[in-house]
Amino acid sequence: MKKFLGYLILGVAVGAIVYTNGSVVGAWLLILWIAIYFLPALIALHRGHHQMLAIFLLNLFLGWSFLGWIASLVWSATAIRHRDALGYVA
Repeated sequence: MKKFLGYLILGVAVGAIVYTNGSVVGAWLLILWIAIYFLPALIALHRGHHQMLAIFLLNLFLGWSFLGWIASLVWSATAIRHRDALGYVA
């Protein structure tokens, strides 16, 4: 999942530069906006959240609404449940 997000961010960066016709300021603003938009998913990824995929999907599809973005941000900051060797939640 970390490789996927890395490639996604790289693709967005290249796309931003192409979209803004080589304008460095426009590309950085677009990259900054996308980083803020996906901040809940990045927090969940960094924390190793057990519901990272669900948080990413909520952020992707409902993050455009302020309530969806806030919900995914709060969810990414909730407690993380770790599984033991047998797969049970500890």
